[in-house]
Amino acid sequence: CDIFVSMLADDRHGNPLEFLKGLCIVNGLPLPRNQTLLMASIVAQHHSLLESYQVITALTDRERQRQVSVVVDLMATCCIGFNSSTEQTAQMMLPLRPLLRVLGEMEHPIPLPLQVPYLSFLRLAYWVREGELEAPSVAESHFWLSDPDWVNAQFQMQSVLQDYLTRKGWAQREDCRRYIFEGLVPCLTEFFRTCWDPTCLENVPPVQRTLVTAYLDSFRQIISTEYA
Repeated sequence: CDIFVSMLADDRHGNPLEFLKGLCIVNGLPLPRNQTLLMASIVAQHHSLLESYQVITALTDRERQRQVSVVVDLMATCCIGFNSSTEQTAQMMLPLRPLLRVLGEMEHPIPLPLQVPYLSFLRLAYWVREGELEAPSVAESHFWLSDPDWVNAQFQMQSVLQDYLTRKGWAQREDCRRYIFEGLVPCLTEFFRTCWDPTCLENVPPVQRTLVTAYLDSFRQIISTEYA
């Protein structure tokens, strides 16, 4: 698989991303051994790429944007299925702080389709956990409710939702739709499941409460429009 992983950074002969993702997930079930092997190959061949371009913006070379997003996409797939060894490695390769800064970039954001893997990575490498009923710790809830980079990321998410609702003839509307339904909805669903404690709403900072109210209202509008 090393040869195919090396081709992730070279789009001249076709990108092997879907093939490699197919090695990780078969009939909807993760293959931990393959995930671990692929993650080790990513570390060996693309560590310097991610280290050099942890925080990418629209000002970053376009090909570099694509390369990094593809590697992030494969790493997210390697984390499906509670594979703790790949999750730890993935978090080392793309720490939370630069991840949130990519998602929260407002002045020069990367294209929406390239942000979808980052949303998946946040969900699969940092939030998904074994046990549907496992509650977030007090410290964990406090971190996510007060972290400024996460708040900035949510402002950007709400901005995209508003663009989708108001810019009907927008050329990027389909890209925006993919961002919302393939990236944002699963990501925020996991956020509420693992990081949100509804019994402690009095401790939620006003800005976080306002954001949650805003994008839940946006989701209601989108659903009523899409499925009316």
